[in-house]
Amino acid sequence: MPNLYPASSYSRRSPHSDDLFNFQVFNVNAEPKYLRQYDLEGFSSQSIDLVRFCQMIAKIAVVYGTHYFGFDTFNPTVVDFVRTDFPPGNPATGHFANVGCLWRRKRLATESLHEIEVGEMRWQGKTMAAVRVQLFASYGMPSYYVTIGE
Repeated sequence: MPNLYPASSYSRRSPHSDDLFNFQVFNVNAEPKYLRQYDLEGFSSQSIDLVRFCQMIAKIAVVYGTHYFGFDTFNPTVVDFVRTDFPPGNPATGHFANVGCLWRRKRLATESLHEIEVGEMRWQGKTMAAVRVQLFASYGMPSYYVTIGE
């Protein structure tokens, strides 16, 4: 799973940043006999489309956050981003404006496979509705903090 820098909506990073901090992986150990059984010759790394990944995390966050906070209780900030069709292979910016990880946050495995938590984030005098989305929490994967509205 990608480990992102804090989003520009709650940090000093540019909203046009297009880089990530690193990846956190879960090592799958496969014994050679199982590889032979399924005629697997090896493994390879897959590319990750960070724009679509951020859209997926933002979509989960805005749907859950809208249900929790109520439809007319905040001004949405990620709806247009979630609905935008970014053609594959074309450069895009702004996908880290509202989706990111908190810096130096400890990640511990939990009993739940996935976790969602709602709350507020305050940054530079603004209070924003926010949702924490943690996919594969039981494996200690990163939490993504999404500011969904003001």
